[in-house]
Amino acid sequence: MMNSVYKVLTPAGQFDAIFAEDKDIPIEYSGDELAIGFFKDWLFVNQISGEHGHLLDSLKLTPNDLYGFCQPLNSGIEVIPPFDDFMSYTQEDIAMPRDEFDSAIINDEVRNIADMLLDGISGIEKIKLIKEAGSIRVNLQTVQSGMEKLRMVKRIKEIRDALGVKTEASADQQENAAVEVATMAAVNKVMPLLKNFIGAAQLSAVGTLIRGEEGQFFKDKLVEIANVIQTMPKTYGQDGMGDKAIVYLHYFKGSGDWYITEKDMEDDQIQAFGLADIFGDGGELGYINIEEIIQHGVELDFHWTPKTLEQIRGADSEDETQGTDAGDESKEIQKFTENPDAISPEDTIKSGFILELESLKAETDINRFNERLDEIAARIEQAGLMETLDKELNDAADVLTALLSAAESGGK
Repeated sequence: MMNSVYKVLTPAGQFDAIFAEDKDIPIEYSGDELAIGFFKDWLFVNQISGEHGHLLDSLKLTPNDLYGFCQPLNSGIEVIPPFDDFMSYTQEDIAMPRDEFDSAIINDEVRNIADMLLDGISGIEKIKLIKEAGSIRVNLQTVQSGMEKLRMVKRIKEIRDALGVKTEASADQQENAAVEVATMAAVNKVMPLLKNFIGAAQLSAVGTLIRGEEGQFFKDKLVEIANVIQTMPKTYGQDGMGDKAIVYLHYFKGSGDWYITEKDMEDDQIQAFGLADIFGDGGELGYINIEEIIQHGVELDFHWTPKTLEQIRGADSEDETQGTDAGDESKEIQKFTENPDAISPEDTIKSGFILELESLKAETDINRFNERLDEIAARIEQAGLMETLDKELNDAADVLTALLSAAESGGK
């Protein structure tokens, strides 16, 4: 039994998509695991539709799905089919009456291609390409699927490039395309991490929003959240800080809130640490299984900015003095109506570090202070904020110096 092997190139590497001759045998992926994960996450986040409008499943792709719909413009993904399959796709495109092709070739786009043939590639290939371009131009006017239109336009560009016909895009178009590719590549790169912290239903909803008018905001937000997760403290990272510990992530469902101060040191987030306030009574500190709560529909707060436990508990106390209803309403407004443009992604991460350094100043144990300062500084360096937070780091170093001086004076 012969298999069809499609080469798939992604920004994260390449892999093979293997299709068995027996259509009942599902697709098999082989090659770079990072590239395979990148592709599956990309397909999931972008909610790619197939020929009949159905959402494509990475485990149930057909060769036509992969080649026809999984390499849209600016995605950074290229699909290279086996030669026989490629010729089959080409023959399907050019299988039309001669008068339709003659009509299509009158189009300036195709005429430009024809004019360049003398200095192009071999004769038989020229004929195939010009027929394919003519077929695409005819069908482009009637196709309903947006993704299919993108695929057709991309193919026309490939043909023009192959024949030496260049289309000059404006500087703005080129710049926007570069930003789009970089942003989507960044989203797909952090998706394996985000899946440990955001439930499948919420990720699916965000994937739909990414395709809408607010798409750029949600792409940036996902990358921002991933940066916060990557640089936040791990298990025991804020041990002993009490109410001065910084909450980096906030989850909610109904009246319940989960505030995460430390992520699990392992990839599986079954022992993160923080404050669980399920009944609105102030809650208690302890280990929180993020994997479990997101499976039960608990959602991550996309508009959260780092705060100390003291600030959170203080806000809850103010809510209680104003009555339960008013408190709940205030909390909901804070979660969902905060202006997302008021705080940049860098500001979100920076504010967390500033709070940590300020809280650290209350530490009186020299060894503990030194260890915590080294750990925070390492994460600040990882986030690329050493220069930005230079003043705050110097202030913390001055406090440590004062502690050392006091200890030396006491020991004399």
